[in-house]
Amino acid sequence: MYDPFSQTFVDHPEWKREKPIVELLGPFIYFLSTVNVDRLEPEFRITPLARSLPSKGATYDVVIVRPLRDPSVDKEDEVSRERYTDKIWKVMQSAYADGSLTNLRYDSMGQIGTEGDGPLVVEYVRCGGWEWIPVGNQ
Repeated sequence: MYDPFSQTFVDHPEWKREKPIVELLGPFIYFLSTVNVDRLEPEFRITPLARSLPSKGATYDVVIVRPLRDPSVDKEDEVSRERYTDKIWKVMQSAYADGSLTNLRYDSMGQIGTEGDGPLVVEYVRCGGWEWIPVGNQ
């Protein structure tokens, strides 16, 4: 998992050497993996670390946005979940801003910015593989 403070990849907090599988639960508003590119179009650097911090092996770069990481989103509150659609546009626009999405954080009120130490908006993971297992509506 990318850590913008150290500007390196670190072990995911849920990763254990004896069980090297991390289970990420949805809902997901964005999930994309790439193998060896940093952009999907000339200005859209959605996986910028593929180029600026290249992998030393066979890996995927995975970009994940899960709205329930936002402190202002309540799983049970449909209005707060619907408001999140406005925030995903800020994330996508930052991909057009030279891939700056890796530095986005939530503040305690759920506002997105690049300062502070709140939860990362984008989980940027580099891994050897992944499996999608749908579990129905959550």
